[in-house]
Amino acid sequence: MARGISWPFRIEAGEFPRGSEDDRQIAESLTTLLQTRKGERVMAPDYGINSDRYVFETNNAIMAEGLRFEVATAILKYEQRVIAKNIKINQSESTLTLTVEYVVKATRQDRDITVQFRRN
Repeated sequence: MARGISWPFRIEAGEFPRGSEDDRQIAESLTTLLQTRKGERVMAPDYGINSDRYVFETNNAIMAEGLRFEVATAILKYEQRVIAKNIKINQSESTLTLTVEYVVKATRQDRDITVQFRRN
């Protein structure tokens, strides 16, 4: 069973800080991994992805494959409780949307998360 502190950090009646278990904890962990820029964590400079590098790139096959590779590599290294099945990328004028479909190894359940990156 996976258990940890819920992210984003929040307070809930009867529980401080709010905890997170199993599928929710894994999804929060993946979201944190994908929303963290490489170099942002001092003790783990390789943790995360270079999302800002891709947000302003032209939406083409080369950009998509580079981002897919970076996401798959980060998940393989830092979230070993899952197997990434499919990584979908959709880029519009103002956002880059990343959807990761994965299988939780312990339960063999299919899950997915979606993370959006906005252009400023």
